[in-house]
Amino acid sequence: MGMGTGISIGMRKGIGVIICIGLSLLAPRLGHAQPAAPPAVPLGLPPTLDKASTAQVFTLAPILTEVGEPRTRQWLASVKAQCTTSKAKTIEGLCPALSVLTDAQAWHDITQRLDQILALKCGARGLMTAYYEPVLTGTLARQSDQQIALYSLPEGAVKAVQAKQTWLSRGEIENLTADTPSDLISRLAPDLAPIVWIDDPVEAFFLHIQGSGRVQLRDQAGSPLLRVGFAGHNGHSYRAIGSTLVDLGEMQRSEVSANSIKAWLSQRMRGSQDERLRAKEVMRSNPRYVFFKRLLEASIETSRGPLGALAVPLTDMASVAADPSYHPLGTSLLIFTERLGPQLVQVQDVGGGIKGAGRLDLFTGTGEAAGTLASDFKENLRSLEIVPRNSKADTQPRIQLELATALANCSGGM
Repeated sequence: MGMGTGISIGMRKGIGVIICIGLSLLAPRLGHAQPAAPPAVPLGLPPTLDKASTAQVFTLAPILTEVGEPRTRQWLASVKAQCTTSKAKTIEGLCPALSVLTDAQAWHDITQRLDQILALKCGARGLMTAYYEPVLTGTLARQSDQQIALYSLPEGAVKAVQAKQTWLSRGEIENLTADTPSDLISRLAPDLAPIVWIDDPVEAFFLHIQGSGRVQLRDQAGSPLLRVGFAGHNGHSYRAIGSTLVDLGEMQRSEVSANSIKAWLSQRMRGSQDERLRAKEVMRSNPRYVFFKRLLEASIETSRGPLGALAVPLTDMASVAADPSYHPLGTSLLIFTERLGPQLVQVQDVGGGIKGAGRLDLFTGTGEAAGTLASDFKENLRSLEIVPRNSKADTQPRIQLELATALANCSGGM
């Protein structure tokens, strides 16, 4: 299972992972129109009312009007993808309803049908960061000493994690593969096998945070894309290298972001041998190491997003990672942030750095534009949970309110 303007870069898990720097994230798609951040909707949220009850249930239709047709249809696409799996419980009645709602269905028909089967209840206040799927360059056969491998998951790491132990650290793995005689490698890590060699070690490091990506193969005819995803890790705890740079006096806390970290590392990797060594030491201060697997195009089309924890393609600007202890996979939410305004999202991924109620990580898509949006994305959020009309949460009469008023009427977690 991603960076923004915090101090730590959190690991995501799933196929995909998460990238989050501190409280924020780094996080569109080759061959697609690159997504732009939608304009914020000036709702003018009033302050939370302490006397309000979190048990209130609200009518969906008027709030859908504020969300708008494009974002609603985007959310419905993410729900349709989820309807193909049994790994999560989708809202009762929603999948059957979507099976008869076509892409060409009139907007009025969609809002009316959704209002018949869905309602909203108060959700949590929290923080949303973002992550994305990067596109890197590399080769199947190593062509340069500067390249670094993405490795498949070795049996030794699997056994260590199952036993709640640690395997080789990031530094040990990279030193082992770079400088160690082959006979020692065969003893310590006999099944440590490279999938692909990445041209830029810094981009490879950040791919470990994102957890999934695409690699353009320079040494293959037509430079095809190889898709890779999260397979496992070495059992070590994650350490944020933003904190390392602050501890070393290289940055002030206020300066730490995904972009600033990447710039610092890249500058030194292009410098002298001592500077390259310093950059490697900083990256290796995070002992956690991620292993990858090939994702066959037969199982996921190039035009679609990476697979999340539900093993369905993530949808740009509609799929989020969350802590399943608070937001189970498959949960539907309506959220509001000052930067993006109101939007509907679906919990379809998880992440080691995404913990607690209201802590979300938005998937922004694939490629450079998505990375730009995700890199400095860190927004406070308010949320409403989408529930079925016949659920226990919908036992009270539904209240018809605009979004701003509905959010203001929510207390407790809000």
